Amino acid sequence: ALAWLRDRILGLFGRASCDQVTTWAASAPPGANGLLFLPYLAGGRTPHMNPQASGLLMGLTVDHGRDDLIRAVLEGVALACYDAYQVLVELGARPQTVIVAGGGGQSRLWRQIFADVFGLPVRQLLGADQSAVGAALLAGGGVGLLDPATSARRWAQRGEPMMPDASRREVYLALYDIFRDTYPKHRRDFTSLREIGTHRNGSETTATHPDVVQPAVELERNHAPRVGDRQT
Repeated sequence: ALAWLRDRILGLFGRASCDQVTTWAASAPPGANGLLFLPYLAGGRTPHMNPQASGLLMGLTVDHGRDDLIRAVLEGVALACYDAYQVLVELGARPQTVIVAGGGGQSRLWRQIFADVFGLPVRQLLGADQSAVGAALLAGGGVGLLDPATSARRWAQRGEPMMPDASRREVYLALYDIFRDTYPKHRRDFTSLREIGTHRNGSETTATHPDVVQPAVELERNHAPRVGDRQT
């Protein structure tokens, strides 16, 4: 979502531009002055599992500017992750820490937004080529050289925790109530709009971007979900 905004809307490219974009976002207050973004630009995954879902900006007025738009995108991604996290909560998981990785995890502002949305400490997973490390761990486990879970915990290096702020969390909980209710209200609209676009263009394509900056999220919990608990 941030790569789309940075490249296609703002016309900026590269890691340095991403840093500039998040600096602009810091000028907007939590809640982006009443602007809400649903980040389903390539369909919706957990908890909706709907490839027809699409992005949505709600609350946009003439008073909103660049900084509000960027912050709404950052907050929308965090709210979508929090929405997926609620599935784990319903299964009985009680995470104590959120671990973020990837390009988005390098942003101090984005980590703070995640901490405030989740109400949990957020730590950045340090080190480069984390996907390659994960692949190596799985390969080592596959041939019996190591236990992937034990080795991953031993090798992982994490940054200092970013702590949540109670006042900002109140804002995000109110925003989340609207975020959660918006998807079902527009579920049919997403499909109808996709059909209109497909009919006009003659075929349906899904765009991908090589420079993904959305953070990956991992949760440290004090116990695993119980077998037999309700699933959604």
